[in-house]
Amino acid sequence: MGLDIVYEWSVKRILDQRKPFRDRALRALLWTSNAMRPLSRDEILEALALEPQMTELDEESRLGDDDGLAAECADLIILKDGHYQLLHSSLKDYLDGIATHSNVPITLGEFPEMHLKAHIILAELCLTYLSFSTFENGPTQTLEDLQRLQQANHLLKYAAVNWGRHLAKVRENVLFELVMRFLLSEGNRELSMQNALQSIDGPWSNHLFPYPGKTTPLHLLSMFNLVRIAERESSLCSYITENDGFGAMPLDYAIAGRNLDMCDWIVDKHFGAQVGYGNKESEPTGLFSLLNNAARCNWTDLTLRLIQLGYDVDRPNSLGSHAVFGAASNGCES
Repeated sequence: MGLDIVYEWSVKRILDQRKPFRDRALRALLWTSNAMRPLSRDEILEALALEPQMTELDEESRLGDDDGLAAECADLIILKDGHYQLLHSSLKDYLDGIATHSNVPITLGEFPEMHLKAHIILAELCLTYLSFSTFENGPTQTLEDLQRLQQANHLLKYAAVNWGRHLAKVRENVLFELVMRFLLSEGNRELSMQNALQSIDGPWSNHLFPYPGKTTPLHLLSMFNLVRIAERESSLCSYITENDGFGAMPLDYAIAGRNLDMCDWIVDKHFGAQVGYGNKESEPTGLFSLLNNAARCNWTDLTLRLIQLGYDVDRPNSLGSHAVFGAASNGCES
């Protein structure tokens, strides 16, 4: 008997349960198979309590424990070292396969379509969570206060670090209104950024407390390479040359994430399409040299375009190296 048959029977067992158990098991399987990292017991309990359009997660909505959760999922998920994961790596391949296969067994019900939309669903739930009124007061001023907030709101750090990563995996232009509501809520946006930056090395790493703020919506979109959102809201162009409290521009976060699409978009909007329009004075001056990093990443087309636009080839990066050295160190012959 092949593993695919075993997995099909297991999913059918989930679907045959009474609705409350069935729905919780399907959501648990969805989170476990599509989360960017394994979720802890406390994280998954909060995740399973979330519903779209929630404004708060009160005590009545929270799940008390995870007793029987693995059994409800037909033992397709297991708790290991305090975190939930799939029973076997081949299960992920099976679930991804049935989501895209045209000849799906009817016994699997709505699950294949649900799994196909997994990153839309998880992005929406993360954004819903980050938009809670609990977080409207914004970032904390001490590490101890942030840790207490994270301990009381277990999914906070995961949602802040990964909402954009889930959305970046979606090809459709969805969740625009929800994203913009979140980004325009200053307190929620700044707290999310503070949590996200805890997990990203950079010039900001040792300067999160007290938090300097001044993050714009475009800073977050640049961090996650969410060009589709930026393209739909023309007012975001006004933030291109804005520095946040760390002195970083949106371009710096695009560079730090090696987000070529966002770097291209910012260059387009800052300089326009006309070759030769740029000059040394009009080059954005954030934390990083775009030309140096474009060369280092072997982004040949962007590198050549920046030189044509008048970017300063002699401007070193923060370590004192130049674009030519960055290109040579990566074996770029262009």
